[in-house]
Amino acid sequence: MIKGTFCATINININNVNPEDYEDSNNTTNVSQDDVLGKAQKEKRGTGKGQKSKKVISNAVVQVENKNGSYIFVRESANKMFELIISFLIINNILNKHQLVFFSDGAR
Repeated sequence: MIKGTFCATINININNVNPEDYEDSNNTTNVSQDDVLGKAQKEKRGTGKGQKSKKVISNAVVQVENKNGSYIFVRESANKMFELIISFLIINNILNKHQLVFFSDGAR
């Protein structure tokens, strides 16, 4: 019996990588995530006297795209977005039949 951990080393030249070598466009679902900030609007405008701190609203936006279509989801937080996206992927049987490719801007 052989004990231990084994792994293979693969040398990849980043200049020669072609996504078609490892992605099947017929069975790939792209999931793109971004946080969008916007200014909170007030019902009434102030008189302009004194400056108060500006209020900001944050929304999580995700686009799920594959050969069957493109879907855009907007939620008020990343946690709630995660629940929605996982549910969508399960209900539409995407987790079982597709490879997932995630894109994120990496901010925060």
